[in-house]
Amino acid sequence: MVTSIISRTNSGPVEGFVDTHPVSEYSSATRNLGPLSPIKKWLGIPYAQAQRWQRAQPPTPWTEPLQCFEFGPSFPQPISAFDEMYAGRKGWFNRDFLGQSEDAFSLNVFAPATEGYSKVPVMVWVYGGNLNTGSSNMPIYDPSEFVRAQASSETPCVVVTGNYRLNAFGWLATKDLAEINGHVGNFGLHDVIAIFEWVRANIMEFGGDSNNVTAFGESAGAFLLGTLLKSRRRLFHRLILQSGGYGLMGVNQKPNFAPYDELLAQIDPKLTSLSAGDRINRLKTIPTAELLNATQAFYHTGIWCLTCDPNEPGWASSVWDLVNKGDYDPWIESIIIGINRDEGTFFNHRSQFWIRENAMKMIKDRRGFDDEVCTRLLDMYPPEYAAPDLSDLRSLPSTMVYSDSCYLMPMLHAGSKLTTVPNLRTGKLARVYMYLCHTLPSRLLEGYEHFGVLHTGEIPFIFKRSSLWEGLDNGKDAKTSNIFGRFWSSFATSGSPGNDWPMFTKDGGEILIFSDGGKVSVGNAWEIRPAECQAWMNAAEKSITSGSKETLADQ
Repeated sequence: MVTSIISRTNSGPVEGFVDTHPVSEYSSATRNLGPLSPIKKWLGIPYAQAQRWQRAQPPTPWTEPLQCFEFGPSFPQPISAFDEMYAGRKGWFNRDFLGQSEDAFSLNVFAPATEGYSKVPVMVWVYGGNLNTGSSNMPIYDPSEFVRAQASSETPCVVVTGNYRLNAFGWLATKDLAEINGHVGNFGLHDVIAIFEWVRANIMEFGGDSNNVTAFGESAGAFLLGTLLKSRRRLFHRLILQSGGYGLMGVNQKPNFAPYDELLAQIDPKLTSLSAGDRINRLKTIPTAELLNATQAFYHTGIWCLTCDPNEPGWASSVWDLVNKGDYDPWIESIIIGINRDEGTFFNHRSQFWIRENAMKMIKDRRGFDDEVCTRLLDMYPPEYAAPDLSDLRSLPSTMVYSDSCYLMPMLHAGSKLTTVPNLRTGKLARVYMYLCHTLPSRLLEGYEHFGVLHTGEIPFIFKRSSLWEGLDNGKDAKTSNIFGRFWSSFATSGSPGNDWPMFTKDGGEILIFSDGGKVSVGNAWEIRPAECQAWMNAAEKSITSGSKETLADQ
């Protein structure tokens, strides 16, 4: 018989349950006692509400306990890259039965059930997906086993995951919208802010410490968290950026969805002759699936991005410039930032950056460099044939171009600046811990050996998704997962991952390397393609200081 738990939020009471089962497609809320140690779960808690292209507001209050036994639906989106690659693989499953909805403002709380714990560290996860796909109900992001393992290791934590709006529903930024409601997009970013504000107001009721919150996210999620370095809202105290950060994606200086006129013409040619208000009102009536399909017709990597907002304190310019000046939130003192060894393989396979025109466009979109700078940077790498050998994507120069531009250089920029430029308000330097992942679950690599340690490969280790590796609790993947868990939970508790992980310094370039079987070693980040990386760093610095672009990554 399920054991239910009633907790109170500032919107109303919520009913959770005690879980003792392995992660599966369906919630275990109605199942009998299982074989695992207990943890507490509240799934699908409403944290906000909003109409299309409006900012999130608190949900309508309720009085009777709201049963929170199952994850909520996802926000509207196409099929995820995860499911495209891994569907049908042993240990991989999805929760598509939960459906999609524009009203998917829900979050989930996972907490230790061990008696005697209160005010434990809180970790809030923000998923990736290129701002186009993703959901907190995806099994690969289920933190149940992580929470269970850390509680048994006497390093307990509460983990919160939640949904934010995606693609056109979360990131459409046009002059029409700015004229109508004063907001220029960034609706998904404000959803993330609303999740953190909910945590600050409510997490004590679930055993968490609202004064000890670590934000962690991957890819686009890490990009959003990196942007929140300048939120001015005291949303979190520590930060873990996996394969991303403020330098990963583009930032528009002004509302600019490039194919907007084409989109209007595709939906209804008469829209172009209407006023801004009438156009937006008409677009708000378009059925969800129709609008999603229409905008996805124009989709390419990087089309969805943040927009600088002159009406938003701290967001009138890019984070690159603010970090260069030490103008970031003073209560964030410790940061983990890292990448996987072969970040570029997945994206190169999809976007064919071995075609020079594609690489040029990517660099201009992501970095805002002019043609001369782009050409000079590309000429540092060996030329490629129009149809290169794809049997080992890891070794392609075009893979290195993407990895260096979007992952390695932004990571080193952040580490260098945060550890040498004092915070304007505290006069202190940030503590930065840098990592490079050289391993991933062996089962994920089957059939994709030529992708190497690809983007997202570390996530199953973080959340202990043991169904995706061999050897269960005693194999090499389990050992790697255990070491990740120890470092992450220690960091969330104290701001330090442990004595065996040295802090990054600009001169020393200290970086922790994760290898097979839980082995770690210390390397020098500056020795990873040093000439190329220094050239990217120099170009980035020149772009920031010269003001040749209002943002380093202007789409």
